[in-house]
Amino acid sequence: VPLEDGDQICCRYYAGNDQDLVVFFHGLGGCVESNYMQICGQAAHDEGYSVLLVNHRGAGEGLQYARGIYHSGAVTDIAETLRFARAKLPGARVTAVGFSLSANLLLNTAALITKDLPDRIIAINPPIDLHATAKCLLQPANFVYDQKFVRDLKMTFAQKFRAGRMDQLPVLPRFCRLRDIDEIVTAPTAGYRSRDDYYTQCSSVHYAAKIQTPTLILTAENDPFIPADSFRGAKYPSHVMVKIEKNGGHVGYMGDAGRWLKTFIKAALSN
Repeated sequence: VPLEDGDQICCRYYAGNDQDLVVFFHGLGGCVESNYMQICGQAAHDEGYSVLLVNHRGAGEGLQYARGIYHSGAVTDIAETLRFARAKLPGARVTAVGFSLSANLLLNTAALITKDLPDRIIAINPPIDLHATAKCLLQPANFVYDQKFVRDLKMTFAQKFRAGRMDQLPVLPRFCRLRDIDEIVTAPTAGYRSRDDYYTQCSSVHYAAKIQTPTLILTAENDPFIPADSFRGAKYPSHVMVKIEKNGGHVGYMGDAGRWLKTFIKAALSN
């Protein structure tokens, strides 16, 4: 998918029927090979839908084709990808499914972009308040999650540097947290003044009332770093449904070989 600034996004397309196209977007540090992308993409394709699995800018197979980065404010990347998808399958109903940071990005897109929107959205565990999520990730119990993101991003930076898509490796603290990467890399690269500016401008909770697309939001009471109360305090329009499960963790509805999440995706797509 060609982007206006010369970068490109790499996707995988699996043909199904001509009436329904499901576009999946992975979370931070992920790619089309992430287990939740594979499980849910397979579930949709098994139901007969055409499926597009999207590597965000600089992720997975698209790493060598982008100098920019994936972040929660990249709404034009979503719009251009959906425009590209509609051109490939004209007339199809387009459902966009986002996981974690992508889910927040999809909600931002549906609120801030006026064209090239999907027909409906499924947002799974979106960090709608990035300030709150960053604060939760600093808690000792969430250290393992924080460091998983840090390791994934450091690996991506190293790969981009070797591929000539990053001029130099960022200088990060020895004991680096995700919020450090957001301050040193994400915010300046994406055009924000600071980490706090990025978190404020890209938290979809601020734009909840402006979401234009029929949307289903799924989250969990026990998500370790996305407070469920953030959703209870948001003012969503009537065409946005918020479903808060008691259990599930962060995109953790994967018990019994992923059948829970597969069943949810199939049920949501059938409505």
